[in-house]
Amino acid sequence: MLPSRLRLRLVPLALLLAPVAFAAPAALAHDGLHERLASLDARIKEEGPSARRYVERAELLRLHGELTPALADLERAGALAPEDTDVAFGRAKVLFDLGRHADARVPLERVLAARPADPAALLLAAQVLTELGELERALARYERALAQAQPHPDHHLAHARLVHRIDSSQGRGPERALALLDAGIAHFGSIPALVLTAIDYELERAHFDAALARLEPLAARSSRREPWLARRAEILERAGRQAEALSTWRAARGALESLPRRQRTRQDSLRLERTIDARIRALTRNDNP
Repeated sequence: MLPSRLRLRLVPLALLLAPVAFAAPAALAHDGLHERLASLDARIKEEGPSARRYVERAELLRLHGELTPALADLERAGALAPEDTDVAFGRAKVLFDLGRHADARVPLERVLAARPADPAALLLAAQVLTELGELERALARYERALAQAQPHPDHHLAHARLVHRIDSSQGRGPERALALLDAGIAHFGSIPALVLTAIDYELERAHFDAALARLEPLAARSSRREPWLARRAEILERAGRQAEALSTWRAARGALESLPRRQRTRQDSLRLERTIDARIRALTRNDNP
């Protein structure tokens, strides 16, 4: 067991790096959302109420984070087409986003009864079941969905994390999850989210050299050195290689100081600076008791 002073937590690298190689589908869907909502509002006014248009508008509102109006639109759609599975699926998505996971399960089961091979519904079912703690059932849904869905790094990552959660609860190591992540990396390339999760799992089994080896390609591709140097220093510290860790923390400090003032004064850079300085002080004290 490492001393508590070594079980540090860095500023998340995602806050410090250039945009990652993929974005979640919901994030991409925000492009032009206001214009699309205005267009739908006009069409509903012109064409009159329709379940299809209400479902479309509800999805746009959901993506915009306006969950209560989205649910209201789905209520209107359900009144017009009570058996429509698109309405039920829309309700399930909004209820899930509201954190009402048990409630989301009810309309989702209706959707899957009618469309048992629908990848999107299976993926949402996997998320719902995960939140409800039914992990084995969630895993079965993920595996069915991924066998049919267009591959996406987010889904691959969620699948690996679920496998890791199940195996951890049963006292097993992260080997199965690592194999899934490696398959994803082979398919998608070195997506930071996949690689960084793999590094976490390597550290869990104390494979420090493997973690460092996974880190190097990401660091080599980045225009920002300091977050990767900090992550490397953290790994070295956890490995008990304190002299190397101290040298690497200092290199991270130097890389941070070389940034333009505009980048150095950002909140993420200031948080990283505080972490680096704290680790340098701690390791220096250890060298000079």
